[in-house]
Amino acid sequence: ARAADSDEPWTRHASGLLSATPARALAPHETWPPVAAVPVEIAGLYAAAEARGLSYGPSFRGLLRVWQRGEELFADVELPDSEAGELRGWVLHPALLDAALHPLFAISADEPLQLPFSWTGVSAIAAGAARLRVGMIRRPGSVALTLHDARGEPLGRVDGLHLRPAQPAQLSAAASRPIADLYR
Repeated sequence: ARAADSDEPWTRHASGLLSATPARALAPHETWPPVAAVPVEIAGLYAAAEARGLSYGPSFRGLLRVWQRGEELFADVELPDSEAGELRGWVLHPALLDAALHPLFAISADEPLQLPFSWTGVSAIAAGAARLRVGMIRRPGSVALTLHDARGEPLGRVDGLHLRPAQPAQLSAAASRPIADLYR
């Protein structure tokens, strides 16, 4: 990206390899929530995120329920009705993908804030869901995700989403910068 009408060098924000090779098989969910998963309280989650410097508008507040089983998290996330009509053109709507990461906030209120940095092994199996069942396995500094639709049919996976620590001051400094340009 770079500022519109700029001669500045381009900034690379992502690189990757696109392949037509089929994704590894992902089994449907037959039992939801998974056996032995314990509900996690999420009331006040978005207010707590805002106190840490992360402000989410109504389209990005899609976390409905969270369960935990050891280092595994499970969640139901949903696009609000105002966004559900915008599914065309998206393999996975960005607000839905973002909400799929919010279970981390439910269990990490006492930990340093960590934000997505690097994605590996991302594969899409199907498209068009307005509601997801999310499976997440926490590892030091990263998580792996499985995504299923509301019926439990596979949608995709992320083998590794690497996280980096961030300070609330960094977020407020970025948010306070005036937006003078559009980027392309």
